[in-house]
Amino acid sequence: MKYLSSTRKSKPYRWLAIVASLLMAWPLLGTVPTQSFGDNTSNIRNDNANETSLANTSDRGGDALLEQRMLLSISVPEDDTAFQIPTCGYLNGSTDGKSYNWAIEWGDGSTEESTGQSSFDGGIGHTYQEAGEYEIVITPNGTIEAWLGAFGFGIASSGSAAAANKAMLIGAPCLLTPEMTRNTEQINGTQKAPSHEWSVAFFTCPNLVEAPSFAGWEGIDTVNNDFAANMFTGCTSLAALPEDFNLPPDLTEVADNFANSMFSLCSQLSILPSGFNLPQGITSTGMYFANGMFYACSELASLPEAFNLPQGVVATSYGFAGSMFYNCESLDAMPGEFNLPQGINDLGSFIAGSSFASYMFYGAGSGSFQINDVFVFPANIPADSNNAFYQTFQLSPTAPIQNRTAESIIGDCPVPINQRQTFNTRFWDLDYIPVNWGGRGIKPPDVGAPGSGDINGDGLVTMDEVVITLRASISEYDLTPEQLAAIDMDFDGQISMADVILVLRKTI
Repeated sequence: MKYLSSTRKSKPYRWLAIVASLLMAWPLLGTVPTQSFGDNTSNIRNDNANETSLANTSDRGGDALLEQRMLLSISVPEDDTAFQIPTCGYLNGSTDGKSYNWAIEWGDGSTEESTGQSSFDGGIGHTYQEAGEYEIVITPNGTIEAWLGAFGFGIASSGSAAAANKAMLIGAPCLLTPEMTRNTEQINGTQKAPSHEWSVAFFTCPNLVEAPSFAGWEGIDTVNNDFAANMFTGCTSLAALPEDFNLPPDLTEVADNFANSMFSLCSQLSILPSGFNLPQGITSTGMYFANGMFYACSELASLPEAFNLPQGVVATSYGFAGSMFYNCESLDAMPGEFNLPQGINDLGSFIAGSSFASYMFYGAGSGSFQINDVFVFPANIPADSNNAFYQTFQLSPTAPIQNRTAESIIGDCPVPINQRQTFNTRFWDLDYIPVNWGGRGIKPPDVGAPGSGDINGDGLVTMDEVVITLRASISEYDLTPEQLAAIDMDFDGQISMADVILVLRKTI
């Protein structure tokens, strides 16, 4: 294959340190033309091993005939420059020890067969005599069971994962099939799925503009830890995804970090395919399901109309949707039915589901952004869920006053601990919701109502209440149960200086 001349230049890497830090703090944290793959099944090698492997997957019907090849489009900036195909993939949670046996077409007329073992900064190198754009084709040179498990750029900073090598990648316009990461038993579900199937595969490739698509995953219902976590983190030139891009659609159960930070720091990503969605049949997840999925995607303007969190989830763990749209400051609207799962009742054991939806829309929202008409906090969230909604709706400074009230979003959800600043000033009813939900006080309710601050039932909170609260905090005033509830402003079952301060605020 002849090379094409290129004028593409590498981008600066001043954000690499930030991205690396993000990964280390993992738990905390114009369009690309639609690809046409055509009839490429002839590119599958027809040796006996491949025929056997294809026969073993015959129960997947037509999916077994999907081509097995990885395409890499690269831009070589100078003559006599080497590019390394990365062999530091993170399949099964390790960069080491995964064998590969590949037939490689380098795109400049050169071919080779390469075998070896994956390693932390491993790679297969080839020197291009002339600068330009090339398309590399990698196919299995034998069995197709987990044949591409060694592939991936990973998180190293040397070898094939070095910044200069990653900068040459401009596209991966191919199909990502189950056979690339799974053996026959794992595909059929008779053996546990591997972990880290596509995590950090294209981590911090700054000039990637053409992403691959998942294909052939229909009928597969389970994935293990870190399926697509940090898959495209730091791909700062990725502006759009192929029109057929989607996550495996039939999943019902996922483990930890399913799509955690999948597109984090993709600062140019502005549009998603109309059919793109999270798998909707999921009923349980591990930790950090969609945490930081679109973190700092500052150009993301809209989401597909059907895009939603899986509404059937009843059990999850901490960080379920935390920071999901953090600093998505161009976001114009939420899809009409987008909501947190309303049947959820189990947030796991780590600090009782800490950060369930914390920072979910922190810094998000353009000048026209409005929360949809259906979004509401689940009523079954345990009251001791630490930071479950911390700063969930601290919207962007450019976001307008919302049509929805904070009170309507809270619904029947109990007041979890440590929830101050759940909402910011773009909600006009903050004076009428509990302080712990982000307001400046509440509309005086009947005497004894929790958090009212109104001990004597006169509809006012005065310095008399402040003095009584202060005395109660040092055990100099005996409260009735109704009075204690009225001035227990942080809902922790006792009176402290925190309550004194909050009652004082209500007098101002």
